[in-house]
Amino acid sequence: MKLVKKLALMLMMMFGLVSCDAVIGSDDGDDEETDADVTEQIEVPTDLSAVAILNNDDYTAAGALELLEDDYRLELFFDVNSQRTALGLNSLFIDTRLNSLAEEHNEYMVAQAALDESDNILVSHDNYDTRAGTMFGYLYYTVGENVAAVEGFAADDVVPAFIEAWGNSSGHQVNIEDEDFTHTGINVHVDTATGVIYVTQLFAAF
Repeated sequence: MKLVKKLALMLMMMFGLVSCDAVIGSDDGDDEETDADVTEQIEVPTDLSAVAILNNDDYTAAGALELLEDDYRLELFFDVNSQRTALGLNSLFIDTRLNSLAEEHNEYMVAQAALDESDNILVSHDNYDTRAGTMFGYLYYTVGENVAAVEGFAADDVVPAFIEAWGNSSGHQVNIEDEDFTHTGINVHVDTATGVIYVTQLFAAF
């Protein structure tokens, strides 16, 4: 599905996101030496201004939201890689299997938040050992994870808020700037019930 950079403006009219808070978390995985082949790599567009043509019959609010989440995901991918290349590090490749693991964890955090009676934004690394084990099963030898959630930011400011929050956390910068990492998986999830936007980014190395 093609991505729409400016679709964020339309979504701002559809979903009210108010108050400005961010919650973050990071985790590093244990090293485990294995022999590895290169996993599936996908080409990522280099121009986020690419515009998808939506027919009236094809447009749905859910579809528009999915486009926005994908737009956030790619913007974050480019921003993290920009940080790495500025330091002389390799760019990360996307592993779609890691995208799926990140998506599962975002859905878990949304479900846990729905059970919580407080107004706090909740993020966690619950079940990280299971995700790490799955990634080791993909023949990665070291892995890491960053998570965050924000609320109340204008659409254009969501990814910069993630980047700023992670930049203020040494644990997150360790993952972003780790010279061993070769691959990543990212998922961004907008919880329309609460307005909270969750992100999970997984890091892995062959």
